[in-house]
Amino acid sequence: MMRLHVAAVGRIRADAPERPLIEDYASRFNRTARPLGMGPLHEHEVEPRRGTGPAAEADAHSRAIPQGATHVALDERGRTLASPEFADRLEFF
Repeated sequence: MMRLHVAAVGRIRADAPERPLIEDYASRFNRTARPLGMGPLHEHEVEPRRGTGPAAEADAHSRAIPQGATHVALDERGRTLASPEFADRLEFF
């Protein structure tokens, strides 16, 4: 079974407008992925110390994700992929 861990830098408050979107995505993922041998989705909010840079973010992510797991890093400055293209890339893991 493949488990999905999402580690995001920063905290999402319970009343933030993104929180319902995250909850909806996690619910849909868990419902549809289980028959495919995937899931559940685990959300991790990580916060490196302020002003420590990308290396500290990478370290915080590494501590949040289980040892031996494959890490796939996404960045808002990276290339945008359509869902089918992203799924094709994940197939290699």
